[in-house]
Amino acid sequence: MELNRLTVLNNLHKKKAQTFYDPKKNSRIKSKTNVEFQAIAMDYQKNVSLPNITTNDVYYKRQLSMYSFNIHALGDASSYFYTYPETCGRKGSDEVVSFLLHYITHHMDNRVKHLEIFCDSAGGQNKNYTVIRFIHFVVHKMKLLDSIKITYPIRGHSYLECDKNMGLINLKAHMEVLYQWYDLLRVSRQRPKPFEVIEVEG
Repeated sequence: MELNRLTVLNNLHKKKAQTFYDPKKNSRIKSKTNVEFQAIAMDYQKNVSLPNITTNDVYYKRQLSMYSFNIHALGDASSYFYTYPETCGRKGSDEVVSFLLHYITHHMDNRVKHLEIFCDSAGGQNKNYTVIRFIHFVVHKMKLLDSIKITYPIRGHSYLECDKNMGLINLKAHMEVLYQWYDLLRVSRQRPKPFEVIEVEG
């Protein structure tokens, strides 16, 4: 009886996950074949503390937190890391829309008319009025795009390409200052192309 219940729950879990992964897969394929369509995944990385060294004394001292926001283009696997120290900003919705606008205006093909975004449901970052108002502003006021669609998965079913990107970064590497963190990001992936690092300034 218990085995049957667990089997049902497992199948339900997989079906819920598939309702997110299937549209993302279709959007990836569409991005490769339609120049007017772009699909991206976006997410914040786990905080990194500097200096990151093996000396035990550092653990008990005040360290500088580094924040990194990843935007990954599903079509060609281009990946952009907006990274900055805690002294330059927070990890909130204002930062998310700033990076999105920079990506749209500086890195996205100007032939794109329709953008689809896949991200988790973090209320303070992605799923809030600030992001929704920004989307409305970009489409109806700035008229940069004809449409923007954002997809939030069910909690626990949001494995994104950003997670894979972050898994490539050696967080145990010896780092003492900012430029060492930026350099580490730049060499963490070679194929299909290296990460592009944008050093955010306050």
